[in-house]
Amino acid sequence: MNTLKIYNKSKYFRYSISAKLVVAVLLTVTCIWIINATYNYSYFFNLLKEQAVRDESQKLQYVVTQVNNMQDEVIRLARQMSIESEIQAIAQYEEKDIFDKLVIKGNIKKKLMSYINVRDYLYSVSVITPYTEILSSNQQEIVFDPAEEAWYGELKEKHPKGGFSRLHGYRLEQEKIPQQVISYLITYRNMNVPQDIIGDIIINVGHKELESLVKLEDTLLSGYALYDKWGDALVEKGTITATIEECLSTKQQELLLENGNILLVNTDLKDGWLFVSEISKALLVDKLKYLQYFFVGVGIIGLVLVYIILYYFIKKLMNPVEQLHQAAIEVGKGNFSFQVNIHTCDEWEVLGHAFNNMVNNIENLMKESVEKERILKEMELNRLMLQINPHFIYNTLNNIVYMAQKVEATEIIAFTNAFTSLLQDTIKLNKDSIMTTLDQEIKNIKNYLILQQYRYPDRFEITYSYDEKLLKCEIPNILLQPLVENAIFHGLAAKLEKGSLVITITQVEEQLRLSVADSGIGMSKERIQDLLQNDQEIKGEMRSIGVANVRQRIQQIYGAKGNLTIDSVEGVGTQVVIHIPYYVARENN
Repeated sequence: MNTLKIYNKSKYFRYSISAKLVVAVLLTVTCIWIINATYNYSYFFNLLKEQAVRDESQKLQYVVTQVNNMQDEVIRLARQMSIESEIQAIAQYEEKDIFDKLVIKGNIKKKLMSYINVRDYLYSVSVITPYTEILSSNQQEIVFDPAEEAWYGELKEKHPKGGFSRLHGYRLEQEKIPQQVISYLITYRNMNVPQDIIGDIIINVGHKELESLVKLEDTLLSGYALYDKWGDALVEKGTITATIEECLSTKQQELLLENGNILLVNTDLKDGWLFVSEISKALLVDKLKYLQYFFVGVGIIGLVLVYIILYYFIKKLMNPVEQLHQAAIEVGKGNFSFQVNIHTCDEWEVLGHAFNNMVNNIENLMKESVEKERILKEMELNRLMLQINPHFIYNTLNNIVYMAQKVEATEIIAFTNAFTSLLQDTIKLNKDSIMTTLDQEIKNIKNYLILQQYRYPDRFEITYSYDEKLLKCEIPNILLQPLVENAIFHGLAAKLEKGSLVITITQVEEQLRLSVADSGIGMSKERIQDLLQNDQEIKGEMRSIGVANVRQRIQQIYGAKGNLTIDSVEGVGTQVVIHIPYYVARENN
């Protein structure tokens, strides 16, 4: 028979089951933990990123609202000025005398000066008419020629109805360096004759004040900018990587750029103004770096705690395996007294009890095997001790028969022949086997009873009851003769009246039933127990084999399938019954 041997050279498989289980579980938990931590980090990072974008959008919206309010206020102010009576009086300027003209111009300047004090970002308000020179709220303002101002011509050409201009210079008489302003222009008409255009109203908004109004916290921003309808940056801080074309063409309020930055675009402003801010990916990641530290720290602490808990429970779970492993080593060394002590109230406890029972059964089987071997050796020794030199006995018995024939002593001849036949069969059986046939056993009993009838003449009658087909059955050697001897010497010989000896053999299903019954004096229960437990010798007989020996051999040969029972009534008789498996003897067996 070929045996398949599997060797795994991996060092991992040289460790115990407990160590392998711990490593496998911890590796699995670590992988799951890392995947889960990565997913959670990504989820919370995106969540906080979205929150940061929303915060920046709200900041942007707040600034846009401020600028929008400024635009609304400038537009409203310009419209309100266009319907003021002092401004509308320009329409009758040519019809007035010199004094009235001076009064009209004076009233206009006073009215204009009353408006510039409304807000700090209002530098000046000017009125341009074809009837008078340019009238301004600021007397130090250098009078400009509209035809020479590019921003004015461009605005009048492209936006005749008015609007906000480009960023341009604004200069006072005492200032050498001009200031930067954005001008709002509106063309106003005669309220009495709407088709008549009176002139233009120009409101100059200071650039510095606009910058202070358009101010964002740049913690996460790479830059922000306010663009006019011309695409020029009115206010710009930092760096906007997106082009103005990209800002104008996008229809989304949020745009993810190729460099990972997020562009926020707001188009809620008047006159085509556009406000954008760009969130830096690097600054956003740097701000959320604490989240990485948090997840790494929590992950390490969590893994350590999970490792400790799992290691404890795995060691506790594998403790029965360690006990069984140690027990297997001890049993392998021959220590069958080693027992496992497992009380887990689960399958391990059942397995532990099964292991203990198995070890106990193995120990009992080994003891039984040793005991059987000892008994078989004793039986073999007894068989050898019973052997004597047959030739010497046969010659002696033949001489006795020869002398009896000379004096014609027929009883001596019959007695000696029966004894010789019994002796020959006994020696032959003892020599060849511990098993014999029922036929041979009956012959030996008949020869034996011939001898006993000479010893106890007319003391008992013998009756045989069996089927001839049963004679080929196989039974242990010298099975019935000790029972017959016991029936004669302990039952019939002690009785004064003539008794009977009945030998009955029958087949009961798969069992062979052998019965030896006598009508002797019987025996007590104590005597029966003593007879079954002690192998008592019958003095004067040819063997020292008693009933206990017969019972012991039946148990050794047949186990639970064979048994011997004794039923006895004092003063009535005794019956010994043997049950053994029914086997037909095979030839040469």
